[in-house]
Amino acid sequence: WVLIAVFFELRREKTGKTKYNCITGIFLGLAFFTKQNIGTFAVIATGLISLINNLYFKKQNPMKEIFQKAAGFLGVMVIMLIYFFTTGTFMNFIDFCVGGLLEFGAENFNPDFSAVFVVLIIIITISFCLAFDKKKPDNILFIILIYLLGMFTIIYPLTNTYHAVLGMLLTLPLLIRVASKLQEHNDIYR
Repeated sequence: WVLIAVFFELRREKTGKTKYNCITGIFLGLAFFTKQNIGTFAVIATGLISLINNLYFKKQNPMKEIFQKAAGFLGVMVIMLIYFFTTGTFMNFIDFCVGGLLEFGAENFNPDFSAVFVVLIIIITISFCLAFDKKKPDNILFIILIYLLGMFTIIYPLTNTYHAVLGMLLTLPLLIRVASKLQEHNDIYR
């Protein structure tokens, strides 16, 4: 769901059509209800994207964009909450999301993947430098990077090498954009 939300976020950025903000919010709502940790961080990521992208890159007020995304997200929330209350499963959902997740995560923590984090830190550092380049800032790279950070929470509650590598696979769109930017910089600085 988050990758689809990223697609619509980038689509809005390329076309300028605000209808994609609500669609992004809908997919973030679906992400939240299917995997709460990723959904939560993706919602935080889209808020940060709206703030920083509009204030730094576009120099405009981000509130309209934030409200449009929130409307899509809240639409899904209302539908799901009505479903949970009418079926009597709201408390089971809360128990599963909060109690079960923390208990499951505590039993399955295996931090044996430091090399993955070293690579991720290098990718993130290069990406931030390229996104906020003074000569040619790149808000598309910034959007992909912020969503990536939110999606990397896929490693929790099963913190093991498999989930760390799965999180790294999500960096492929970022790596493609970074390679493109590095090629542009190579051409500019020749």
